[in-house]
Amino acid sequence: ARPGPARCPRTEMISRARRSGFRVTLVTSGWGLEPARLESWPGLTIRASLHGLTAASWRALHPRQSASGLGEILGRLAEATALGVRVEAYHVLCRDNYREAGEAVSLGRQRGFARTSFRPFLPFPGGESLEIPAAERGELAQALEEARQRGREHAHPVSIEGFPPAVTPPPAAAPRLP
Repeated sequence: ARPGPARCPRTEMISRARRSGFRVTLVTSGWGLEPARLESWPGLTIRASLHGLTAASWRALHPRQSASGLGEILGRLAEATALGVRVEAYHVLCRDNYREAGEAVSLGRQRGFARTSFRPFLPFPGGESLEIPAAERGELAQALEEARQRGREHAHPVSIEGFPPAVTPPPAAAPRLP
């Protein structure tokens, strides 16, 4: 059994940090979020790691978890946004999910997330490589541009970090007026 919100060590740590003027961000997969705890953490930002947005990519990236896991996590994040918690979606892009980048931005907007961020997969030493094959880097660039475009269309902030410049050229500058 987990301790209640008043006895949870994280609750005290977050409360102290907030009282001291710090901004607090909780990076999580979303599995452990509980509304009772969120209510006791005012001013918290949740940075949720969402890495598979379709049934196929969810199963590929989360083989040991329930097929309904993404729905469960999105439900918990919906509860968080309903409580006024700032939620940011964080996506690590790899060979199994990079084509979903535009869809991720639309989902973030629909769910009321404050921002949608993308970073490249970084392999673990000795682990399976999920890196995007070099032959698919052009498709990755197109997927990221689609994500930027959807962000502009939905007025939803999109952050693309850590990709090589050849994959993510800087956003187009606004036209200058005469």
